[in-house]
Amino acid sequence: MLTLTPAGERSIRLHPFPRVFVYWNLHRRCWSIRAMDYQYKGIVIAHADALTLFHVEPRVSEAGRRRVIAEGVKNVHAGLVGNLDLRRPLDLTLNDSKSLAYNPRENSTFVYGRTGETYDGSFSATMTATNGRASVKV
Repeated sequence: MLTLTPAGERSIRLHPFPRVFVYWNLHRRCWSIRAMDYQYKGIVIAHADALTLFHVEPRVSEAGRRRVIAEGVKNVHAGLVGNLDLRRPLDLTLNDSKSLAYNPRENSTFVYGRTGETYDGSFSATMTATNGRASVKV
């Protein structure tokens, strides 16, 4: 078990590979990490500018996507689910990586940025925030 201290809150203990839902936070301009297991399920446990997930799969709520299109107001309805390895330092040396993109008005799921092919999941994904812009490499 490792201890993670979100800004301004008391420390919490997590399993070394917590299953999390990660999404881009429009207000903080960083990644929000929401726990999916144990006693912290559904709670945002941290915010990060860089992180790596393993055993990654995309999650998009179709109802949330339709709400965005109908109302024109963004909401949290899409992100990536995976295991966050808290024991391993972030590895940003991805030479053969591909970028991911998501636009609720154009696609119903995540797609590879250059080709537009549907992204169904991957072994790992590195998520970074640079100058307030999100980047996902798989």
